[in-house]
Amino acid sequence: MLEPSQVEQWVKDRMKENPFMTLIGAKMDEVKCGFAQLSIKIDPHKHANRYGAVHGGVMFAMADTAMGALCYSLGAQVVTLSATINFIKNTMKNDTFIAKATPIHRGRSTIIGKVQVFNHENTLMADLMVTMFITGNFDEIPKKW
Repeated sequence: MLEPSQVEQWVKDRMKENPFMTLIGAKMDEVKCGFAQLSIKIDPHKHANRYGAVHGGVMFAMADTAMGALCYSLGAQVVTLSATINFIKNTMKNDTFIAKATPIHRGRSTIIGKVQVFNHENTLMADLMVTMFITGNFDEIPKKW
């Protein structure tokens, strides 16, 4: 079992193994027991939709990954079962988007969480409710750390 001081780095290392997150430039900023935050420096040439605004898929992908990292921090191997996203605002310029995931419920087979995506000025850009299906456990993660 990992020491509490090792868990954040362990989760960050697992997220680095995600090639899609590398492709879009996502960075895992912070992981605590039951919390995860990641960010992306928005590049309009890379992350824009046909209208020049940030593609909704970028916001969804970063939120989904933040939720996955939150579940890892609880010792749960998961896949996304369902998600609802409300796009609140968008931008057409260079910016930094930050996704923050917090749990609402942990059951035997699912974890439900809230993820919010903010810009660098702390303006809410998207709000999500995500349900993850637990496929297994990471025995090396303590229940609380």
